[in-house]
Amino acid sequence: MERQKKKNILFVSYNKFLYMMRLCILAVGIMMICVIFIDTKAAEESRYDESGNYQYVMNQDNTVTIIRYVGQGKNELKIPETIAGKNVTAIADSTFASNEELGSITIPASIISIGRRAFCEILNLKRINVSVDNPVYAEIDGVLFEKKTRKLMVYPRAKAGSDYTVPEGIESIDEEAFYKNENLKNIIIPDTVKMIGARAFYHSQDLESITLPAGLTSIEEYTFYECGKLQNIEIPRNVTKIGDYAFSKCGSLYQVMGSFKADIGEEAF
Repeated sequence: MERQKKKNILFVSYNKFLYMMRLCILAVGIMMICVIFIDTKAAEESRYDESGNYQYVMNQDNTVTIIRYVGQGKNELKIPETIAGKNVTAIADSTFASNEELGSITIPASIISIGRRAFCEILNLKRINVSVDNPVYAEIDGVLFEKKTRKLMVYPRAKAGSDYTVPEGIESIDEEAFYKNENLKNIIIPDTVKMIGARAFYHSQDLESITLPAGLTSIEEYTFYECGKLQNIEIPRNVTKIGDYAFSKCGSLYQVMGSFKADIGEEAF
């Protein structure tokens, strides 16, 4: 009798388990259908401007976000202030990333939002221009900055010159700001800078020396990854963290200086 009860209990438990598994599979299926529906709907709502150079979407406030640049054969590009009679206010993530033709880009006054990696890894980009009437962004000598946060956002990959000093008063350097830079050998960062984003100098293979700001507290992951000519570095004393692979594959790095106590990530050196 007792054995029969145990069998019944096991049978009920197994049925409950099967029921829960079916519910989980059903839930996953519904989620996948929703994702496909959302992606399809987004694709249906995107369109191209009259020139065929820009793929864009309409925002709820009746403005335009450019989500992809598909133009060809242009060296100097002026981003339009309006598309289809609507103000262009935003540039989405990676919109111009990895373009191989553009040498200069001009941002109009209407743009008030720029996504991550929007201008990253543009092979021949030498300068970024910004309308003087733009309320959010500015350029200094062809380098893109955000006004309110005092952030250096993008240093063009092919900008001429081997030496660069970040302007005094800048407080942060964005992720991938100098990503794969081809010309810079020496960089000076003023003490006003308190934060440098991950991968900021990733694969800047000609970089030989850099002066880090005294107030820096963290060197994020991959910050100087594959900076093959970087020879020495002085770590500020306030640094308490050196992220994963921060100086990994820096084949010429022979001297690390500074009196600092930091948590050191995986293969940081």
